[in-house]
Order: sequence, then C-alpha cells, then structure tokens
Amino acid sequence: MAPEAFDISAEQTLARTSPNSVHAIKSVRDHMADIAIIANECNDIDISKTFLEEEKAFLVASSEICKERSFHEILREATFISYDYHCSFSNIIEQYFKKADYQPQSTIMVGGSDEMIKRAVLNGTGYAILGQNAIENEINDGSITILQHISASIITSAINLKVRSDEPNILTFHEFLQNAWPASNNLSESLG
Repeated sequence: MAPEAFDISAEQTLARTSPNSVHAIKSVRDHMADIAIIANECNDIDISKTFLEEEKAFLVASSEICKERSFHEILREATFISYDYHCSFSNIIEQYFKKADYQPQSTIMVGGSDEMIKRAVLNGTGYAILGQNAIENEINDGSITILQHISASIITSAINLKVRSDEPNILTFHEFLQNAWPASNNLSESLG
C-alpha cells in the first residue's frame, strides 16, 4: 500500500487519496487534482496519459473453495464479489461475462478496494476478478487459485490536463512515477 503522502521536495507534498478511476478523471478534468493515477481507459481529448503498467487480470477463488467445487460449480453456486459500477474494472468485468455468455447468480459489491475483494475471496465468500498485483503473494503461497485468465488487461496510467503537460511539476512527477512504479514482471513471467 502506498503511503498517505509522498515527500516530493522541501516545498511540495503529494497527498494520496483512493478514489476510483472515474472520480480521478473527473478530478483532473475539474481542476481538483493536477495529476491522477488511473487503472482504466480515458478517452477524454483534453487529458494526457502517461503509461505506467499493464497488468494481467484473473478470475480467482480461494484455494479452499476450489478443492471442494469444480469451475462450473463455483460460477453456478458461489457469489461474485465485485467493485461498484463506476470502478476501474467495470469494463473488464462486463467484457468477461459478455464473452463467457454468463451472468453471476448473485453479486456482492464492495466498492473500489482490491484489498476488500481479496479478503472476501480468501474468506471463501465467493469468486472475483482481480489484477495480478493484488493477488501475487496469495497465488505464490497457494491461498488463491486462478480459475481463468481474463483476456483484457488492466492499464495503469498517470493523467493530467493536456494544457498543463509542460509544467515543470507535472513533468517531474510523471518522470518520478515512471521511474518508481513497481514492475510486475515477477508474476507475469511465472503466470505466462
């Protein structure tokens, strides 16, 4: 988890909030934030994007549930644990179920927190779609099982208004993010 604030320099501090990508895009567009980090598409012509990472997404369940039920039984009997409708992964979730020609029998929405969804999965509440970074440790320790790879990936980007792209503070912070953003190569290599 990122710290609540990054000390950028003696004069500047960047506060970290946890809005979803829709809120983050709106905050940049409405001049409430200079820069935001999103895990979503942003097709706003007035917003500039800086690529940070492409992350694989997986349909997952706790390994305990997977020992007791088949893939189809999990989909048919277990609850799908989801983000809210305006979350970063709404499109990925919608695309997955449309392509699978399936809709969950029941769904619990827990907001926009990967950690809350992961905990619900680990507690055996149901199954979910999560990004590789959120579940890397649990995949490696065997407490979460990948049921299926999701064809759509999660693209994380830093965004700002295009008209402000050449401002020194924005350029500096984008460079900082690109250099400091954690690489996700370990799980990408081990999971193919």
